[in-house]
Amino acid sequence: MARAGADWPKERQPSRCQTASGVEQLRVKVRVPELLLPSLGAANDRTRVLNNGKPLQSRNPAIIMMGSASEPSLATKSSSSLPRLRLPPGTLNIVSQVAIQYDVDPLKDSRPAPVRYELPPEASPRQLVRKPGDPPLEKLPLPSGSLGELTTSLSPLHRPSPQLKRSMHLMEGLFTLRHMNNKEPKDTGRGSPTISPRSEEPLQEEPQVPKRPKTGDGKNTEDDDPMLLAALKDLEDTSESLEAKIQGIKEAKLMVKRCKGTRHPTSIMSDRTMMVMVRKALLLKQVEEQMAIFKAAQANCEQTLREMVDRGRPPPEELQGTLRFIQKFVHRGAHGKTGNFESFVASFKLPAKHQLLETFRAEATAAGAWWAEKSYEEAQAGAGCWEIKHLMDLAVQVGADDDDPMLWRARDVLMSRLVERITTLTKDCLQKDELAEQRGKERGTVPALGMASTNADRIEKEIFEATRLGMDKTQDCIVEAEAAVKLLRQKDGERKRLHNRNKRMQEAQ
Repeated sequence: MARAGADWPKERQPSRCQTASGVEQLRVKVRVPELLLPSLGAANDRTRVLNNGKPLQSRNPAIIMMGSASEPSLATKSSSSLPRLRLPPGTLNIVSQVAIQYDVDPLKDSRPAPVRYELPPEASPRQLVRKPGDPPLEKLPLPSGSLGELTTSLSPLHRPSPQLKRSMHLMEGLFTLRHMNNKEPKDTGRGSPTISPRSEEPLQEEPQVPKRPKTGDGKNTEDDDPMLLAALKDLEDTSESLEAKIQGIKEAKLMVKRCKGTRHPTSIMSDRTMMVMVRKALLLKQVEEQMAIFKAAQANCEQTLREMVDRGRPPPEELQGTLRFIQKFVHRGAHGKTGNFESFVASFKLPAKHQLLETFRAEATAAGAWWAEKSYEEAQAGAGCWEIKHLMDLAVQVGADDDDPMLWRARDVLMSRLVERITTLTKDCLQKDELAEQRGKERGTVPALGMASTNADRIEKEIFEATRLGMDKTQDCIVEAEAAVKLLRQKDGERKRLHNRNKRMQEAQ
């Protein structure tokens, strides 16, 4: 540590300094600096204390100028006449190493060095474990970009120290973790205050990046969100992109761990971000698989339609409950508290406006419209009531709206057909009962027992099916059918009483 002699007393600032005999007199005032040597041991510190804090070297100006002392003198010529060391362009703050020569042997510490027991490397509990295939940090190449050209004033040119290499790899790993959620890779070539002579070419002007829009309170938009929030709010990611990001985080964390930066806040936050990405990738993968199954089933829609109408087969399960499946993966309301982070990760779902869900919803809506149109066409073509009902239900489950015009038309055709069936059946049953009663009067006998109840059961069954198919019980045809059922059962009861009376009269005779 050199200290300039600006505070020396006037009597200790000679205007002329002479060396040995014959040395020319110097007209320039020389200021002798004071060099405080580093302590070589506890004995030197104690000796300096006993010497009232004075340096241990001689301060004789003649000895100093003769070069026999360890205090180097300042230059004796003007600064303009001194030769200057010309450094390559772009080199800053390069300090050369100066060897210090002592005029006397340094004091040695007479105390014995303390004996310290050290564990062998194989028995150390904190032994550094490195994979056999991983090269040491000293042999790894420098990070890419201008960050790899970074040097310091204490490093030789083009040869950064191992500590500097480790710091550079650590910074590169942390930078990768912080910018892992960026949609477009940012340039890692950040400006450095010290650049090695390798970059002798003039620096090109960086292109002007358009400023990001700001909100009303002056804050940037979601591009400035932390890694965790950005992963939760991203609407365009896929399972493959998230898996690639997870792999990148693992590789960056491995480098950060080798550089002993696991407790850095960025490294700790990346652990939570990776947990969120793993959960979100799992949800997206399930949606992608179900969408692929849905598309494959919808591709055979014509064959499925013919099997349902002609053979009466039930609709395929791959097409049922599509909208309900999408709603199961939509997160409702705001995100929960992150105090219990494990519970939060296990409960959150996808945003409602995620691109994958929107695509799946659009595919389901188009398929539902197709099935609604086919249900109306088959209803007009004379398909059965239950076949029409199955087609209408499938269209709604796939993705059609309940108020779709084609569904309303198909429903009108179905209702008119049900009304016709119920009315026809009711009239037929009443006519058969009246005919049987008229024949019994002509013969003087009671009509067969149970015939009226059988007809009433047929009408009730038709009413029950009509209500299951969506008909309202307040329809006129259903009201008339229920009245007919009541009349038929009443007649059947009267006939039973007449039959029993005739039987008793025959037994009495």
